[in-house]
Amino acid sequence: MVIVNPKTNQFYYSYYLSQLKDNFNIINYDSNPFPDFHHHCLAMILKDFSEKKIYISAGDGPGFNQLGLEWCDIYAKVNVHKEQIPKKFENKILPIGPSFGLNYLSLKETLTQLWVTTLRSKMKLSEYREHFANFYRQWKYRAPLSAYIPGNVETDYIFHASTLWRKEPDTNTLRASFMDIANNNPKIKFDGGFAPGKQDVVNGFDHLIMPKKMVYNEYLERVKRSLVVFNTPAVQGCLGWKLAEYMACGKAIISMPISQLLPAPLNNHEHIHFVDGTNKSLENAINEIRTNKKYRKRLESNSREYYQKYLSPKAVMDRIVSFKVC
Repeated sequence: MVIVNPKTNQFYYSYYLSQLKDNFNIINYDSNPFPDFHHHCLAMILKDFSEKKIYISAGDGPGFNQLGLEWCDIYAKVNVHKEQIPKKFENKILPIGPSFGLNYLSLKETLTQLWVTTLRSKMKLSEYREHFANFYRQWKYRAPLSAYIPGNVETDYIFHASTLWRKEPDTNTLRASFMDIANNNPKIKFDGGFAPGKQDVVNGFDHLIMPKKMVYNEYLERVKRSLVVFNTPAVQGCLGWKLAEYMACGKAIISMPISQLLPAPLNNHEHIHFVDGTNKSLENAINEIRTNKKYRKRLESNSREYYQKYLSPKAVMDRIVSFKVC
């Protein structure tokens, strides 16, 4: 049996909740066994031969929640930097790698779960609106896990679409450079750009602003068609959803260096193609992958294999449940 804190953010933690649903069929939502956690975590208690308290953090930042550290037996975290692991609790900390939001409930199930979690939570009045919104976003704007599979790659087509971040100018610039380089390559048909909006940060990127926001299913299909994809640090330098999505779809990934701890190494030229962010490094990466089919196929196959072995919801939950605290 599994007991889950009903206050959890259903949008960010749908990745893990989807696997709990598969493993246990019914999730028992009850706020009573849990401290007053912030909504941006997934706290659960697995009841088998003994109670195992698990705290999952998929937040953007590298910090740790002190209350969560003290309460749990296992602290599973997406963004883990070795130098920031608190020594007192290091034996219970498990790096789990990137994830992404999923649509894992039917409309009827979504409404039922919204009703149950609302009734059984101890949220403040000010928190209800966000709780409702997270259920809606999970159901309306995300795809089911079955959609994240490799597609047919077009070797003369590159697609990239992303959001401009107000507090991440370096990420904005890197993504713009990649798009400009792809767009200026005579061998490539470039598609994509930055989502419209956020007029205060558009300056300098005007030529890359798309006329309208893209429906997510269309975005995903274009990602699958793309010759390569580009991964950068996201908000607060975090492992963004794009990385896990790209790997699930078996893409040839060009990436900036990754500083976070991962379940297993992502090796350069094996699972991923790392660059230093200069225009030359981006140009060389695109051309090498475009002209070397064997290399591209290796990157595609190995990124998908890494996802299945280490990052899929099942792989992550299996590793969390089997994690032995020293």
